[in-house]
Amino acid sequence: MNDIFSTQRLKVRKLNNNDLHDFHRLHSNKKVMQFVSPTVYTIEQSKNEIPKLIKNYDNGSDFIVYAVERIRDGVFIGTVALIKDAYGNDEIGYKIDEVYWNSGYGTELASGLINHCKTIGLSKIVAYVAQENTASIKIIKKVGFQFLNEVLSNDLNITEYKYQLYL
Repeated sequence: MNDIFSTQRLKVRKLNNNDLHDFHRLHSNKKVMQFVSPTVYTIEQSKNEIPKLIKNYDNGSDFIVYAVERIRDGVFIGTVALIKDAYGNDEIGYKIDEVYWNSGYGTELASGLINHCKTIGLSKIVAYVAQENTASIKIIKKVGFQFLNEVLSNDLNITEYKYQLYL
């Protein structure tokens, strides 16, 4: 089964090799990646990353990334992740293509992911958000996460806020 969950306007599904163009567009956008990675992806990195992420669905990996598409037209608008952080916590994350910002998709996606986490039996999830990423902070708070503490991101050398939500 490729579909994982859906919301009113969005469907979350497994990535496939046909997602390369959209996946690369998302991961090569500096604005999308500014709080996630110190660099954007090259096309070669995207080509290498998708098969790894697809393999993770079947190998018991703690690093799962899904595609997000609009239900009405099947357009790829981003990705959502469910991973283990460095402390073994279940962490959520999401990236939405810049052209779809300010459309309510982030909040809708985060709410759907919370419901999915409940469905699969998780009891607590965390989210790390860059201090400067005010849009994502707003989303995380709106869906019920509580601030836990500040941490230094080793990857980006920036302050991130750690939030948690008991399900």
